[in-house]
Amino acid sequence: MNRVVSFLGLIRKAGKLDVGEEPVGSAARAKSAKLIILANDTTDNTIRRASHFASVAKAPYVSVPLTKTELGSAIGRPPCAMISINDIGLAANLVGKLVPSNPELYTELYEELNIKAEKTLKRKKQTKPRKHTKRQ
Repeated sequence: MNRVVSFLGLIRKAGKLDVGEEPVGSAARAKSAKLIILANDTTDNTIRRASHFASVAKAPYVSVPLTKTELGSAIGRPPCAMISINDIGLAANLVGKLVPSNPELYTELYEELNIKAEKTLKRKKQTKPRKHTKRQ
């Protein structure tokens, strides 16, 4: 679990993280949220809202084995129940770090996110910068 906590801190430093219900909702509406993460002690209302945000963003949501306090301290913030990761590669990598703790829960999600990350990387490699030509 220590690897997950340190990786969350790295994602925060990269600026690819939104914390709290309102910023996560905004990221979901903007379709920039790639994974919504919930603390394991969140309320039913928060889970319902996360489900709604996930359907709007067409992104999965998952509960991690961290409490609100642990999740908040992992990203250097006060206790929080919900965060979103806004990079598909980082989201896949984080879920990959969760697989050993609960393979039956996280393996399918990891494979799904990994496929999306590979497609995104392939798409980025295919786009070539255009050469500017001088008109005469």
